[in-house]
Amino acid sequence: MRANPDSILHDFETFGFLFEALCTRDMRIYAQANDGDLFHYRDKTELEADMIVKLRNGKWAAIEVKLGSKQIENAAANLLRLQKICPDWYLYRIKNPCSISGGIRQIPPTD
Repeated sequence: MRANPDSILHDFETFGFLFEALCTRDMRIYAQANDGDLFHYRDKTELEADMIVKLRNGKWAAIEVKLGSKQIENAAANLLRLQKICPDWYLYRIKNPCSISGGIRQIPPTD
């Protein structure tokens, strides 16, 4: 990559990919520690979720990781589209989320 901290901080797209990869790594660790699995979802209509955490008891959560505020509404729309095609939908409330719409919660990185 030949990148350094300054170049990454000024390349928001690359920084976003690295941030998502780091979040994915952490979520995989948390999922495995709870006897779960982590997947990426993409279907033939190009509906996509960055992560699906699935536990052995059948509960699961779809997660979108977005670093920029401009991407949040699009990510929320994707989750709502996914909700429409899934028979079972769980919403896990995390401390101090920001409500977006349709039951979607934005979780600040500081939580």
